[in-house]
Amino acid sequence: MSKLENDFVILTLYVDDVLLVGNSSRKITNVKRLLTKQFERKDLGPTNFILGMEIKWERENGKL
Repeated sequence: MSKLENDFVILTLYVDDVLLVGNSSRKITNVKRLLTKQFERKDLGPTNFILGMEIKWERENGKL
């Protein structure tokens, strides 16, 4: 019997901007790798601002 995984990655897309959010950095890296095989892309690092919204990180609390 296989172990149930609770990891997730959410991909949001607006025109040519992609935002990946998830609870597993390993899974996010895998999605980035798959996207790079199919599309030309730039990784701009952690998101602070998207679609007119500022994103505040509370990494120590695990909150966004």
